[in-house]
Amino acid sequence: MPFGMRYIAMQMKEAFKAKFPGNDDEVIKILGNLMYYRYMNPAIVAPEAFDVIESNITPIQRKNLAEVAKTLHQISVSRISPSEDPHQAKMNEYIGDAAKRFAIFLKEVSTVPTSEEYFNIDEFVDLGRMQKPTNNTNDPLRVILSDLGACPPAIEGKDVPGNEVTLSLTNRFAKLDDKNVRLKHIFMETKRFVLTIVRVQSGNSLLSVLEAPVTEREEQIWADLHKKELLRHQEKRTLVHDTGLTGSKDFMNSRDTLNSNPLSIVAATGFAIGSNANLLKDSDGQ
Repeated sequence: MPFGMRYIAMQMKEAFKAKFPGNDDEVIKILGNLMYYRYMNPAIVAPEAFDVIESNITPIQRKNLAEVAKTLHQISVSRISPSEDPHQAKMNEYIGDAAKRFAIFLKEVSTVPTSEEYFNIDEFVDLGRMQKPTNNTNDPLRVILSDLGACPPAIEGKDVPGNEVTLSLTNRFAKLDDKNVRLKHIFMETKRFVLTIVRVQSGNSLLSVLEAPVTEREEQIWADLHKKELLRHQEKRTLVHDTGLTGSKDFMNSRDTLNSNPLSIVAATGFAIGSNANLLKDSDGQ
């Protein structure tokens, strides 16, 4: 069994004994639930998922494994099922005897040396190490950390909201000399435009959706959707401002688009799709 699992079990045992002194049997049951149910049980009920076997098992075999796993779990937590059935009474007798042996196993498993003794390290190892870690100035992670800049200053007397803050990074390590970069960019832009149209208009096929005339109803639906999007970006912008980070460029761009061209936005999007399609044809011809 891995040292990490055994060390966690030892720490749990010591913590529970300190918190609930005189309840050693109950502590062992808790350890049994951890060691068996979280570590052994998954490999028993689904052996093919953990490379225990190479072939798939039949539904009957899986059902049998589930029954075996159920009995082993009762043994690990020393739980006997109350029943007047003679067969179950024999089973309870076996579970009680096996639970005692499993408790001895758990005590041995949860008794390990400290991590310092196991790995033969202490606080002076780094001081006596002859080969020091090298500082690689060409590390890509260093470039990313420099782009992010310093941590935002903490605002005293004000609670920072617990929402997530999204940071957009550009892959500066991508190969820009790829011949299909322009085509990929056009394809992604076209797909974004199509998704925008589909959110507003409907039809039997994508061609019918793109060829359908734009009415005031579609423009109103688009305006409502865009207002909701602006409110969402406004909330993100408020969050970013409160945490001391830079404002969202996406919010500014979407607001300017709505104010500068409030009429026939859906039609303009359809025109952009057609323009991208022509660019793709020209690229294929070249």
